[in-house]
This record gives sequence, C-alpha cells and structure tokens, in this order.
Amino acid sequence: MNDVAYLTIPADHVEGVTETVLGLYGAHAEALGATALALLDGSDELAELEHARCDLRAIEGALADLGWPRAARGDSVELVGPRPLLRELIRAALLDAADGVVEAAGHYEAGREELPAVRRAVEAVPALFALFAGFEGEPPTASERGS
Repeated sequence: MNDVAYLTIPADHVEGVTETVLGLYGAHAEALGATALALLDGSDELAELEHARCDLRAIEGALADLGWPRAARGDSVELVGPRPLLRELIRAALLDAADGVVEAAGHYEAGREELPAVRRAVEAVPALFALFAGFEGEPPTASERGS
C-alpha cells in the first residue's frame, strides 16, 4: 500500500457508507471468483488473481474501519486504505446517495415515506459530494463550509 490515503466519514453518513462498502465487497468478491476461474482455465495470470485478492482485502479493511458488523453509532470514522479504493468508495457512496433521493421521493409519492425522509436523502448528496470533492483535492465551497 504505497499510496495510503485517509477519509473521514461523518457520523451521520457512516451507515450509508457501510451499505455502499458492503455492495462493493460483493462486487469485488464476484470479481475475485471470476478471476480464479479464469486462472484455472488458463485465460488469466496469477498476478491478476493476487490483484483481485488485494482489492478484496482492502475493502475488508474499510469494513473493519467502519466497525462492521457492529458499528458504533454516533461517531465519525476514519478510513485508511489505498487511494484508488477510497476514491471508488466515496464515489460509489455519492452515487448511492443520489439513487437514494429517487427512491425516497418515489416512496413519498406512494405514501410509504414521510417528507423528512426525503429531506435526509436530499441532504446526503451535497454532504457526500463535499467529501468526494475534498478527496479529489478541491477546497470546499462557502456553502459546504456552512458560511
């Protein structure tokens, strides 16, 4: 892990980010399985399998940082890992939050959700965008700083 990075997840986003990381874990586990099968049939190299294993271990590390499966409620969490993985994670969390707005609005329209749930979903998007932009090296805007 030459390119180690750090990413602090605010307490109110730990649960959603944990769900995102679990989804990434599943996707990377499937990729590892496919790579192992490709190695067996001779269409992939051992190095590819080792790379897939390393990626999966890094995601396991992020889950451990998040305290999964018993994350402490109310605390922010600092993730430590390879920069590309943390970038993938926060990007996926941002996309999941955007999808969450669509889902919450649909549930509201169907009478299965109250307006505060839609508000929480909407508010998650700029907060996670600020984390993503900060990770990309962009300074926060005045509204992101609360000014």
